[in-house]
Amino acid sequence: MSCYNRAYIMTDSWPQMYWKTFSEVFTSGYNEVAALTQKPMGIAEMGSSPYGGNKTQWIIDAFKSIVYDFPRLRQVTWFLSDWTDLNTNQEKYAFRQGISILKNGPTLSIAVSPKQTIFGESVTISGFLTASQPVSNISIQYRQIGSQLWNTLAIVKTDSTSEYSYEWFRPSWRATSSKQLG
Repeated sequence: MSCYNRAYIMTDSWPQMYWKTFSEVFTSGYNEVAALTQKPMGIAEMGSSPYGGNKTQWIIDAFKSIVYDFPRLRQVTWFLSDWTDLNTNQEKYAFRQGISILKNGPTLSIAVSPKQTIFGESVTISGFLTASQPVSNISIQYRQIGSQLWNTLAIVKTDSTSEYSYEWFRPSWRATSSKQLG
């Protein structure tokens, strides 16, 4: 099987005048072969045109789709040609990230800003989830030093770019003290 987003690449046998996602191009062929055999499958060649859309995002979305939507795929080959080459640093980074998604599955990054706070100030917890579905839930949990118990602080959703952010307001010392004494 092969999978090409040939947007605006005009040939006699492959005229395609609009941008297509990996899933739009690949789903019907995958389903046809899946109906014939239970064996693992592979993509002999794949690539995307840089015209008519965001090639970097196409690369990332293709690898995510391979992981989540096409579970019987066991082999993928990126075909290099004049229009499918990885020409920009962003495309090369997206490809490396895609390979990481295939090898390692999803990974979660987390950043906390500011690193230290005092009572009454806020903290922003944010990050990125690789290989995620368009919108995924992230459970932010904490535990006190010496405790084995994890508590859920919040459940947040990633956005369309797989990023998430949560702002936590640390209660003031008086509010914390009053509750404990109450």
